[in-house]
Amino acid sequence: MRVTVSGDKELIALLEKTKTTTAKAAIRKGSRAGSKVVLAQAREEVPQRTGQLRSSLKVRALPRSRRFIGTQVQMQVHYGSFVELGTKHQKAWHFLKHATQEVGPEALHIFEGLIREELNAIKHVGH
Repeated sequence: MRVTVSGDKELIALLEKTKTTTAKAAIRKGSRAGSKVVLAQAREEVPQRTGQLRSSLKVRALPRSRRFIGTQVQMQVHYGSFVELGTKHQKAWHFLKHATQEVGPEALHIFEGLIREELNAIKHVGH
């Protein structure tokens, strides 16, 4: 799930007024918290035979980029995408997609709330 903050003018203004490194740190912290909500739900939805796929789900930072900041839920085993997307021999089990749909709004709320909290804390410390 990719989130682009676009509608919340107050939050965007707050991010634009903040020093770039501070804003990026707040976004990373909010993104990690939101991703952990999705991770917990994905672990509930994942099919379990050995439990290896379930335990391989992790929240990881996105690769360094000038365009994107944040985190993602990754599968650390090679067959995870086969389970999620299916193959010609196996029906897809969209556990990540379902987890994102199920708790996406809650994760987004946590994401935005934590960014506000971080930026407001910094703003009050600076004064």
